[in-house]
Amino acid sequence: MSKNTVYTYNHDVPRLISNIANWHHDRNLIHGATHNTQFIKLIEEVMELLATITQMPAGECVLYMKKLLDTLYETNRLKEPQGTNILDDVGDINVVLINLLERDGLSMQQALTKSWHDIKDRKGKMINGVFVKEADLPKETHAI
Repeated sequence: MSKNTVYTYNHDVPRLISNIANWHHDRNLIHGATHNTQFIKLIEEVMELLATITQMPAGECVLYMKKLLDTLYETNRLKEPQGTNILDDVGDINVVLINLLERDGLSMQQALTKSWHDIKDRKGKMINGVFVKEADLPKETHAI
């Protein structure tokens, strides 16, 4: 596979993004959650990615992440917010994610397809602004 071959495999990304966005709407994750609760979910996913990349246990990943954040702060690499629009920040996150995929010869379409198949039939319940999947709900709680 040549380095540019991956780009031909991203033709279905708009449909997958639309499906995932609709999934969020259907489960009240747009109006029922907050930026803060979704950021916590993002950190959870980032920590899983870190564990995959480093092959470290979760506890070690937490300590490693703290060291990384301390270093970023101490070297003035953590920047003050430039405004109130999250568009640039989310775009920058996606730029780095595309880099990670490209490095392994993977495409955004492959990643989104995997995620879509993981969540498309997922049921659960909103609890305090957080969507809890059915499998993680306490036994006495029923999904809606």
